[in-house]
Amino acid sequence: MSPERYQQPQRVEESIAIPKRPLGMSRRNFLGFGTAAALAAATAPNIYKKWPATEESQEVPREVPEVLEPEPVVEVQEAIPVTSETFLRNVALYRRLQTLDRASILLTTADNTIVGEPIPFQDFLEERGTRVNKQGIEEPFIYKLTPVAKEEATGKYAVGTIAPEWTDYVKADRAKEKGMSPEELKQEHVTAEFVSAMKQNDEPELVAGIEAGTIRTKLDIMNYFIAKDFSNSGGENRVEYIKNHVTFSGNLDKAPVVASELRRLLPGLVAVESGFDNDVENKSTGAKASFQFVPDTWHNELGREKFVKDKELPFPEQVVAVGELFSKAYDRLQYWCYEEPQYSGRNYLEDIKALFPSQEDYERYFFTPCLLNAHNTGEQGMGEVVVAFAQSKEFFAHMKAGGTNGYDLFAQMTKWAAASDLSQLKDYRGEASTYVEKIYAATEVLETQERGGETMVAQL
Repeated sequence: MSPERYQQPQRVEESIAIPKRPLGMSRRNFLGFGTAAALAAATAPNIYKKWPATEESQEVPREVPEVLEPEPVVEVQEAIPVTSETFLRNVALYRRLQTLDRASILLTTADNTIVGEPIPFQDFLEERGTRVNKQGIEEPFIYKLTPVAKEEATGKYAVGTIAPEWTDYVKADRAKEKGMSPEELKQEHVTAEFVSAMKQNDEPELVAGIEAGTIRTKLDIMNYFIAKDFSNSGGENRVEYIKNHVTFSGNLDKAPVVASELRRLLPGLVAVESGFDNDVENKSTGAKASFQFVPDTWHNELGREKFVKDKELPFPEQVVAVGELFSKAYDRLQYWCYEEPQYSGRNYLEDIKALFPSQEDYERYFFTPCLLNAHNTGEQGMGEVVVAFAQSKEFFAHMKAGGTNGYDLFAQMTKWAAASDLSQLKDYRGEASTYVEKIYAATEVLETQERGGETMVAQL
């Protein structure tokens, strides 16, 4: 991709409509927000000097009004390390959950650091003081802690909800072992996924595999659906079909780094959205099938026939449609990162790009994760996150550090946005802020499986 194309992004094609909904605050008004805005005004000239000097880029900076006395005092936090440590730590957790046995739990800290090995389901006997028996003799009171109920026929742990008392016991034991407080630990497990899978009466082989103990992890469930045959598969499984048949058009087709990364990561997106189960339907949003298309996107934007109840969306058609959707999203996301509509005013992606050592790094480690996140939040919602973050003191701390590399600028932005009380970002919470890390984790697991060997997460 040439520097010229980056400096002056192509306008959205006439055939691509830009959906507009009321904003909580206009981009222009947003510039006046608090001390971050004052700092943005004071430092804007230096930001623009960082851009490659082209005739067009020299026209972008606006005159900044002289700051009246007294000048605002803005405290900027210490420089932020320039690594992918935070992002990769979160990816490592979500990757581990893909292969965690259903009859075990994993303990982590609040920052998603894994603490020790998984703890398998087992019964514990805990002495809880004493009691008087029927003979009137005082004896120790032994309490049996079991994680879940057992099947009468086999004596194996059934699929069910984990007892809180059992969790408290193993957390206290692990905390004592590690010299920590039990309150520092949280549990992770895959019980909910297996409870849901056991209810799929239209998938008797899946249920039988779980009951027989041959399907024990989320990856096992996913592999069951990946391998299911579908019309016009050409003998390929669903992961292979996505990688070999998804195509992009327009400006995205001219952006090889982003296009290549999307082609690699789309199977991970499907893993997060549906686990490759093509019959999944979200009752609250109406999202349907492997890629979880919502009705409005499928019919009005992509021009497909309306959803028909109980009629499956062909997998090959979804792969074509997702290529079309991301080709449009590539332009729209850039549109929403401008200060004003119609590609006018300041482009906040330019500010962010200037922090990376190369354009390729920017596209790989920041823009592609943003584009994936937009599949969950919408292009406008993701644009609002980018614009707000580029005006925050957290962003200026990265500027103070002199730049960034890897995924951590994106991770810092999503963490900041999820905790923000700005009205524009009120919908960017839990699921949206961890969505991309889960996609990278699922991609790593699938690629490791495809190669038949172990892969370091740092190779992401």
